[in-house]
Amino acid sequence: MGCGTSRNAVATAETVVASPGIPDDPKPVAEDVDSEQEAESSLKVIHEGIVARGLTASALGPPVISSAEECMVLNCLPECLCDLHDGMPPAIQQTPMRLLKITPVLSWTFLKVYEEIDPVTECLQVPYVDTDDEIWKKVVTVSWRWSEQKPAVYQQGFSPMSPEQFQELSTLLKLAQENSVEYVWIDWSCVPQYAEDSMIEVHRSKVFYARARAMRVLPTFRPLPAEGPVRLILVKAKKVLSKRADAGSIRCAVAASIIAAILAKNLVAGREYFGRVWTLAERMARFGRNEGLCQWLSLESWLGMVVDAMLKSTEDKTSSVIYKKMLGTKAAGLLEAVLDPLAAAVRVGSVQARAAEGLETKVAELCMAAVSVWLSPSLLAEAPTSNWLHTYLGEEARSGVYQAWREADRVWAIYSYFCWKQNLDQRSAEGLRIALEDLVEIAAGERSIYVRGMFAQLRVDESATPVMEIVPQPGKQIRPSSSRSARPPSARPPSARTQEEIEKRKKEEEAIAAAEEAIAAAEEAIGAAAERRRKEEAAAAAASERRKADEAAATARKAQEEAAAAAAAEAAEKKRQDELAAAIEAGKRTVGTKVTIKYVTIEEAKSAGCWMDTNEMMLGKTGVVKFVDEDGDVLVEMDDGSGRMLCKPSLLMLGGSPATVVLPSALSSARIGRNAALIDKYTVRFIANSTDVGAVQSDYRAPPSSLVYYFEITVVEPGSKGAIGLGFAHSSHNVARHVGWDAGTFGFHGDDGKTYFEGRNEDYGFKYGKGDVVGAALDFQRKQIFFTKNGTKGKAISISIGQALYPTVSVSR
Repeated sequence: MGCGTSRNAVATAETVVASPGIPDDPKPVAEDVDSEQEAESSLKVIHEGIVARGLTASALGPPVISSAEECMVLNCLPECLCDLHDGMPPAIQQTPMRLLKITPVLSWTFLKVYEEIDPVTECLQVPYVDTDDEIWKKVVTVSWRWSEQKPAVYQQGFSPMSPEQFQELSTLLKLAQENSVEYVWIDWSCVPQYAEDSMIEVHRSKVFYARARAMRVLPTFRPLPAEGPVRLILVKAKKVLSKRADAGSIRCAVAASIIAAILAKNLVAGREYFGRVWTLAERMARFGRNEGLCQWLSLESWLGMVVDAMLKSTEDKTSSVIYKKMLGTKAAGLLEAVLDPLAAAVRVGSVQARAAEGLETKVAELCMAAVSVWLSPSLLAEAPTSNWLHTYLGEEARSGVYQAWREADRVWAIYSYFCWKQNLDQRSAEGLRIALEDLVEIAAGERSIYVRGMFAQLRVDESATPVMEIVPQPGKQIRPSSSRSARPPSARPPSARTQEEIEKRKKEEEAIAAAEEAIAAAEEAIGAAAERRRKEEAAAAAASERRKADEAAATARKAQEEAAAAAAAEAAEKKRQDELAAAIEAGKRTVGTKVTIKYVTIEEAKSAGCWMDTNEMMLGKTGVVKFVDEDGDVLVEMDDGSGRMLCKPSLLMLGGSPATVVLPSALSSARIGRNAALIDKYTVRFIANSTDVGAVQSDYRAPPSSLVYYFEITVVEPGSKGAIGLGFAHSSHNVARHVGWDAGTFGFHGDDGKTYFEGRNEDYGFKYGKGDVVGAALDFQRKQIFFTKNGTKGKAISISIGQALYPTVSVSR
């Protein structure tokens, strides 16, 4: 078993380890003609796939995946990642983890929350300590950006994943499944959200990302701007790329196809993913694999993110900082060259602005370079080392490259890479300070760097604990940590030979002091603005939580009211039944009472005193009590004028509302011939050794209120002659004869393909036998009947419907 990875159909390069960045050359790294040809071949395959799937398909230019044999096993991971596994506390190792089964996930319509998932059929739950490399070879993890914030209280059916994201995820999972991947790990479904504490999974999930065979990146998606020149700019850039593609550039052909797909869907992938601290932590777990963007996300998503960063930078140039870092020097220069012309075009609302001249060509070249970067061997998987941590806590903290929902997440997202402390309160300022101190001690170096960096970013008081005091260096002066406005005393200027030199030096020092004061004032203003923003966000979040709590309370009240109403209705119905029984016992005083005939089976009706066939049509109808005889039997006259029915009181309900119609739900054991037997309530077989026939009917009649009633049978074994019939018959049908042979019955027989209507027969156009699914439909509105075979409908035949008809099946040898 090897420790390397494969780029499959993507250009390869020698494996190296270096600081974050992308090679300056925007073309795929190719040290010889063979590598360049391999890249060109990969692009042709991608372009053919886009053409075959169409512009509206999701995940165009899908990411590649290494084979199971090439999957990097635990012992081959970098030491800093092996330490996460080896240093995991035993209690956390023993806690079960969850892996979703891809097959059931592909049947979902949205991403289910942890608490809604069936632990038996939809996932694998096993203690982490019991997982091995063979399991992780079948796992893909998902690193993604939530589209919605998690509600404070559980809401059934809620998902933070948008429909566009879920469609992209489904496509990525189908492709992974085709490469023998069976499981997926994704936080919303695999980490307890409401029922349990989620911190164990937060601590150890980095190990999951490190050991999984592959990781998939899933950004958010948003519509292109509805107004302004953006859409036209992309259309013109696509035309530039298409012309170059016609001249033979496959790279331009691929870029043009992706831009065309973005325009066709009117959707662009959001730029924010690469700037979030939690997704940064997930990407770091892939360190050491030399994976490129083409092994994480689709080309369509990547190019969309670059386009979105480009568009957002017209308002805020910091939006493109992380992308310049990822693109490398030359491609970043192309992005920078686009920003001012694009801003001019957006400002005036036209691509004809003088400053926007040649903009479409610049955008086209940026897109072409982005395609090349996607193919390139990537060094984006930052290493979780002390050197990286030093930069992250200092320089990068001040730059604001990485964002988070909560400021404290800048620490907690990467904390477990370096420390295992389960008892820290991640919700408290004291827990945050302790964690930050731990990280600073690991990073080492000049502490004032971190005070100006992550401490200032998180507004943690660096003087609150002695361990974070800035240690004065010999020969240097520092600002007291308790006050930002205090300035160091001016040092005596070196001796000057003339008064003029002394005055000049004095003015320089005054200018420096003034600049420092201005910087301090600006820092305080920024801090005050950030504090106001934090309070506003906290107030908004509190208001949102109150609103959600009110909605939850209203929902609970509504449920209680509905339950109370249902209980009251049930009690009222019982009371009405008791009143009816008492009234009937009283004799003549019940005359004129409004009643409803219960909708029951014919057997139940007959046992209640209804023995006439015509009475079947009255079941479920309303009427008026006309007479009660000395035995308590009740004579009811139907409201619709269809006649009268004499029955026992048990068949009546007090009130004038029609009874609920009950559809046929099973084969009746009361109406079955002696030559047939029920295996279960849905299956019948012939049991005699003669030419006799056995028939069986359903428990309830086909209800006229349904307008069209349809049922199907599956022929399991037709017998030697295949003599099977299905259709409709009245309740007094002779169950020793085939349906359709007698008056008032209508059948279709499989052995000869004929219909039998009240004894008459004619060819219907097809036969049926073993394995066929055959259906019969009764159209009460048109007074017609027709049959189907395996989904194909036959002709409709007019019939006379004079009595209740039951779905009927007949069988013989």
